Formats: sequence, C-alpha cells, structure tokens
Amino acid sequence: MNKIILIFVFILLMGSFSACASVQDAIFNMGVSFARSQSDFVTKSIQAGDHRIAYLEREAKGETIVFLHGFAASKDNWLFLTRRLPKTYRVLAIDMPGYGDSSAFSDQSYSAEQITRRLATAINELKLERFHLAGNSLGGYIATLYAAQHPDKVISLGLIDSAGVDSPSEFFTLLSKGDNPLVFDTEKGFDRLVDFIFYKKPFMPWPSKAASTRKYLRRSSLNRKLWNDIWDNRKDVTDILPKLNMPVMLIWGDKDRVLDMSGIEIYKRYLPQAKSHILKDCGHAPMIERPDETAAAYLKFLMSSAKH
Repeated sequence: MNKIILIFVFILLMGSFSACASVQDAIFNMGVSFARSQSDFVTKSIQAGDHRIAYLEREAKGETIVFLHGFAASKDNWLFLTRRLPKTYRVLAIDMPGYGDSSAFSDQSYSAEQITRRLATAINELKLERFHLAGNSLGGYIATLYAAQHPDKVISLGLIDSAGVDSPSEFFTLLSKGDNPLVFDTEKGFDRLVDFIFYKKPFMPWPSKAASTRKYLRRSSLNRKLWNDIWDNRKDVTDILPKLNMPVMLIWGDKDRVLDMSGIEIYKRYLPQAKSHILKDCGHAPMIERPDETAAAYLKFLMSSAKH
C-alpha cells in the first residue's frame, strides 16, 4: 500500500508541472482507482443481454447490498459510504445501463422501465438471490420499480433523496421554464450542477474538477438522450408503493433543491412501515456530502431490518 501511495504522490507532483488535459485525466483516473481500493472495491463487469454492465464489488460472506446511483452519475458515488459500513456486508455498486462504464446504445430506450428490466437481467446473471437494495435519486426510482416487481429478492429498500413521486421543488420549477440544471454542454454548466446538487460542496482536489467537467461534457449528448428517455416516459410510483412489504428507509437532505424533502411524506402515506432520517443542511447526495451520518442511519436501518 505504501508503494501505491508513493506512486500516486509522484504522479501528482509530475502533473503539477503540466496543465495538459490528458495528464490531468490520467491523474484523476488514478485517484479514482486509489479511492476504490481504499473502499476495498474491485472493478468488474458482466454481460446482461446485449449490455455490458460495470460494477464495483466488495466481497464478504455476509448479506449483500446493491447500490444504484442517480442521473448522470456512476457507481463511484458510493465509495465514501461503503467504507463506513461493516466489512461483513458484501457490497455491489452498479453502473446502471446507459451510465458510467456500462453499455449505452443510441438506438435503444433508457426509460425507467427499460433500465429496470436490464437491471433485473444483470442481477440474475450475478446470481443474487436475496439482497438489500438502495438507490439515490433516479437510482431510488429504479430500486422502487425493481422491488415492486421482485419483492422475493429484496430484503430491504433504501431510498436516498429518491425520485418517483411528484413533489414541488426548485428543480421542477426550472424544468417548467425549459431550464434543466442536470443537462448541459458548457463548463459553467458543471459548476452550476455542483452548486445545485450540494448544500456544502465537498472538497475536490486538483485536478478533479477539470477532469470531472471534461468527463461529463464528453457524455453531454448521451446525457440529454438519457434524460429525455426518462422524462418522456416518467410515471409516478405511488400506485405501486402499497405492493412493497419489505422494510423501507427514507433518507433525505433538508436542503435538496432537486427533489424536495416533502417527498418523504408522500412515501410515508403509502408506506406506513417506512422509517426516515432527515439530514440537516444537506443537499441531494447525502452519501457524498455527509457519508458518516448517512452510513450511520442506513446501518441502523439494516440492523433493525435483520430482526424482521
């Protein structure tokens, strides 16, 4: 491990003498790989139908947790949360079809229903029989659909600032005016995205910001398609929520500008068994902005679920 750290520091020092985008991207990618190793994650992939599905896995002999990221995000969103969970849990953080390093085809639909169908194929290929399922934002929407369709497989459902129910928010007000902060094609758009997602922006060491911006912009046209596929085929999930008989946990940042925390009350109306935890002064991605508190709340829920 010391050798890895020395190599990483050496590359950082070398990169400080160059503003070259390719050097910055190489340093950023190495930093991501290092962060994955710190969370005991191994990068893997599996063929699921016509899609190659990428995922991170932390092996263990205990129960399995499957994490699903949000729109325009990836499996790496779960790095900081995972390292705060006991190592007895096996963890899989999946790049949903169309996202991250998983396959994306311009001639196929990535509506929530289609993503859920492809996810189910991947889960079958992974031979997962029973597992805890949790998702953030779009990932929560997909997790809800999957849990309703495969209740025998889902031990518990964790919804973190989850999409799927209609509640007023700053984001939806902007959408009504033709303005989508999640879809853009300029560098300023990335700055706005970070401001919009987080209440207190996490530290981004050099050259994370520049490399992340380029990474998003390379996918900007794909992200626009993915958004349209989701938005044009969106359906409220309240009609399927009563089908969810497993334990449910709702975690929400009280300063979420994308999906207002009033969504919790809508979920609870249909899920009387649901537990909830609100993070004060936190935005749309608590697992990144407040990983300690988010992990503690989720772990408490997992332990209580084990008693059922």
